[in-house]
Amino acid sequence: MAPYKYLPQDVTALDSIGAASFFNEQLRILKAQVFDIKYPRLKSFFLIPVNTEGTPGDTHFEYRIFDFTGIAKTISDYASDLPTVGVYGRKETTEYRDVGAAFNFSDKEIAASKKAGVSLKSKKVNAVRKVIDTKIDNVNWNGEQENNIPGLLSNQDITWSIAPDGAASSTLWSTKTFDEILADLNNLVGGIAILTHGVEQPDTLVMSQAAYNVVSTKTREGGSSNDTTVLEFFLKTHPEIKQVEKLEVCADAARYRTGDGNGVVFAYEKSPDVLEMLINQGVTFHKAERRNLVWRTNVTAGYGGVVVYLPLAISVMEGIA
Repeated sequence: MAPYKYLPQDVTALDSIGAASFFNEQLRILKAQVFDIKYPRLKSFFLIPVNTEGTPGDTHFEYRIFDFTGIAKTISDYASDLPTVGVYGRKETTEYRDVGAAFNFSDKEIAASKKAGVSLKSKKVNAVRKVIDTKIDNVNWNGEQENNIPGLLSNQDITWSIAPDGAASSTLWSTKTFDEILADLNNLVGGIAILTHGVEQPDTLVMSQAAYNVVSTKTREGGSSNDTTVLEFFLKTHPEIKQVEKLEVCADAARYRTGDGNGVVFAYEKSPDVLEMLINQGVTFHKAERRNLVWRTNVTAGYGGVVVYLPLAISVMEGIA
């Protein structure tokens, strides 16, 4: 970070009305306020466990991707044929990257606010925080290939399938019957249990708004509007699913994996044993720098995308919307 670039005549002008100290105090207040703001549409921050063990000085994060084989069995006394359970893990390394933006306040804005006895407008500060969080949220889902940052839906190790055609010769849920959509959801969730021998169970289901509109309103053909919907029936038969979320990234997420624009639905276990978002530096407001007639504040954060430790505990189905 470059040192302050003081211009004596400007500082004197600001100090003559107490604007310099006013500006510093306003920045302190604005920084405190901006961390109280939540952006509900940036869902990776509460749908993916966060790992903050890294520090700003870290450049890499090393981890292992695990699979397992084998099963236990009942044994008798002095048994010597105990089955061997293997845990296989390959080592991977991902890089931490910095993301940043900045905002300016001019001498005129500072002096005017001081003279009027009103606070500096917080829109600039809020905006810079939001663009940084939005960037991290987008990369958490989709990755950033040019910078080798992994994302959840671009991960090549998680289970990925294409929904089968329904009676209408389409994979889209909008064309499928109640039972066809229910079969897709059963296969999505049940596949995780099958692949992990029942060890892992998903607890979270995520889909686009359009897909949610279908499953939350479609009832059995020939029934009444008061009948159970697909989603209601599915949740009754799968009590392990504790959370259903709408995520617009799902509307065309297949383009990050297969190159097309198909919508997806995915199920996973929301556990730090399965996946984590890497943050090695929270949003940080650096000291304001003097630049000509404005004060510039740089804002940065450090992140590493999303790493998946147990890819078999995540399942994606493509083509449903």
